[in-house]
Amino acid sequence: MTESLKKLLEKKQQHATTTEEDKIIEEKLNEFSILQDLYFEKESDFEETDIHDTLNINQLKKNYNRKFFHLGVKIFLSLLIFFSLGFFVLRPILEKWYYNPTTTQEDSQLSNHQVMLDIYTQLTNPHYILTNSIIEKDGFARYRVQNTYQPILNQNSVYAKPEVETYTFQYGNIQISESTPYFSVHPPLLKMTLDNETAAEKIAADLKKRTLATIQELPKSSQLFSVISFNHAITIDELHSLFSSEETQNGLKWAAVEISEVGTGTSLLGLPIGFSANQLNLSNTDYNIERNKEYPELYPYSFIGSRESMTSKNYEQQFLSMLDYSIDHYESEVNHLSHRYDKKLFEDARNYVQKKGLKINAIYFTSSPDVLEAIIQNRLVWNVEILDSTLYRTP
Repeated sequence: MTESLKKLLEKKQQHATTTEEDKIIEEKLNEFSILQDLYFEKESDFEETDIHDTLNINQLKKNYNRKFFHLGVKIFLSLLIFFSLGFFVLRPILEKWYYNPTTTQEDSQLSNHQVMLDIYTQLTNPHYILTNSIIEKDGFARYRVQNTYQPILNQNSVYAKPEVETYTFQYGNIQISESTPYFSVHPPLLKMTLDNETAAEKIAADLKKRTLATIQELPKSSQLFSVISFNHAITIDELHSLFSSEETQNGLKWAAVEISEVGTGTSLLGLPIGFSANQLNLSNTDYNIERNKEYPELYPYSFIGSRESMTSKNYEQQFLSMLDYSIDHYESEVNHLSHRYDKKLFEDARNYVQKKGLKINAIYFTSSPDVLEAIIQNRLVWNVEILDSTLYRTP
């Protein structure tokens, strides 16, 4: 067919075709035109299909990348929310299960632990004054505590070396540092009960003679820290009568209270004399006033300016209030102190003083050698022990 069309086209170029042959040529050319159009349509469809497939692949890649990115963002935000909830919400809730020494009353500048430490030091330690306490958070349910104590003998001296106590709380349990000094209390030597009164008097005379010899060897400029025990427990009024001069009144530091008829061994309870206070709590005025309403005379120095001196009744109430506070807060606070007496000792002491009244077995006292030498001669004094001394007196 194609060969015949070729011959006809050559013949038409020579203008030798007939009308019938021209008609055949025209029909053949129309058929080729239709075939050509059909071919171009197919070719166009193929190109569009390739482009469309390419576009689909790119779109899939973009969609995958977008989904992967969104998934990564969701995972990151989920982890961020999880750790944020753990740190800011769950962590504080979990920490509440453990003892926290930084817990503080609304009207207080000191934490509950520091308040208890301040009261407990005054109640049990005649040798030191608590001057500073720092509590720092050191991790989850972990706290580091550092307490500074000034010796009573040198409490006003800038040269005195303080004692520093450090310990940590981990999950509510106290861990005492090996470097922490143990503030051992030197109990007074009380009068021994002997059937033979003459023997008791001889022992007392020998003890006084030895102490007098020691005092006379010391420089007159020195300052002494001593504990003076009495022939029998005396009242606060008798104490003030014995130490009546201004110099001796200023030397009174801490009174050991009689809390049992049979003695308590090395357990020692007492209270500061005068308006003295641990410096730690002096500025906690609002809190002190509020606590005095619940525990009368717990902080007697809050009354400075409104009364001239402490009466025997004030002292008795102060001692009972310190015991009451320690008993009421024994499980919550006293149990978390580095050194503590048994709760029963406090309860027995409170019952004894409520029944017998406040009486003093011994007094911890600072003075010059001359003053101490005069006091030791008094008939109420049974024994004097010099605990510490400095070469020069501090103001």
